[in-house]
Amino acid sequence: MNYEYELSAPMIELQASQNEEIAKYQRSECQRLGADVDWIRASDEWFEKHFGNWAQAQRRVIDETLGLTSRQGVQELQPL
Repeated sequence: MNYEYELSAPMIELQASQNEEIAKYQRSECQRLGADVDWIRASDEWFEKHFGNWAQAQRRVIDETLGLTSRQGVQELQPL
């Protein structure tokens, strides 16, 4: 059994989800400003404005998937 893969797959999914949200934010900011917004700027702004809510949503999904109550939930998520 490949435990390394099993443990890393959820982290890869979280990273992909996070990157997807940053890309959406980047596109919307480019449209709103009518100018290019680079990945670093978009990423920094997204973390400032949206990471907390995204992390809470991910935590709820993880807890529900594992059948945990809020007291048993996953520890605080940190930026990847």
